[in-house]
Amino acid sequence: MKISFPIVALLGLALAACGGNDNGNSGNTATSTTEAKVSVTALGAGSYDVVLGDESTPTVGHYYAAADGSRYLIVDDSNALATAVYKDAADGSWKRVPASASDVSISFLSNSTSTTLKAIDLNALARSYVALVQGSAVAFSLSADGKIVASSSASCKLNGTVGADVVQGARKLSLSTAGCGALPATLQGLMIADGDYAPAVLRFVLDDGSQITELWAYAE
Repeated sequence: MKISFPIVALLGLALAACGGNDNGNSGNTATSTTEAKVSVTALGAGSYDVVLGDESTPTVGHYYAAADGSRYLIVDDSNALATAVYKDAADGSWKRVPASASDVSISFLSNSTSTTLKAIDLNALARSYVALVQGSAVAFSLSADGKIVASSSASCKLNGTVGADVVQGARKLSLSTAGCGALPATLQGLMIADGDYAPAVLRFVLDDGSQITELWAYAE
C-alpha cells in the first residue's frame, strides 16, 4: 500500500518547521521525561508500509528493518508528516521520539505490506536542493560521496553526511544546523527516496533524541 505525499501538506511545512503544530515536522516539540516501555512488532529485513491502530481509525507508518537488526518505524499523520519515530538499535530495546508518558505496544494490521524501493544512487541524486525551513527556502547541495553542504548564501546552514543503506530506499543521515532558529544543532535519522513523494525528491526524518525534525528536499 503506497501513500502519496499530498500537495496540501506543503502548506503545513512552514508552520511545522517553526514549531507551530504537532504534526511531527521540524517544530514538533512534544517531549516527556517519563521512562515508558516501548515495544514494536519485529519484522524481517526490508521496507514495509504498515497500518497500525484499529480498523476504524487506522494510522499509516513506514517500517525499515536493516540486515544488522536495527529498525525504524515512522508513523505519519493524515498529511503524510511524521508524528512519531520508533527506533531499535538491534538489541530489542525500542525508543520513541518524542518520548511517551505511558507504555506503548505496537502491532500491525493485516493490510500492512512489504514494499520494493529503488536503491539510493548518490551519483544520480547529486545536485542542488532547496528545503522549506521556518517558512524560508534553504539551499544546500548533495554530492556523489554523500556530503550535504550548505549554500554559501543561506543564513540557515544545513551540513551533513549520508551514511550506509538501511534498506533500499533509505540511508542513515547525520545533519548539523546553524542559524536555523529552533532546529536542533545536531540531528540523526534517515534520508528516504520514494517516487511517491514527488514533487519532493528526498525526505529527511531526523531527531535529536527528544523531538522530530522533518524536511522535504526539492531539486533546484
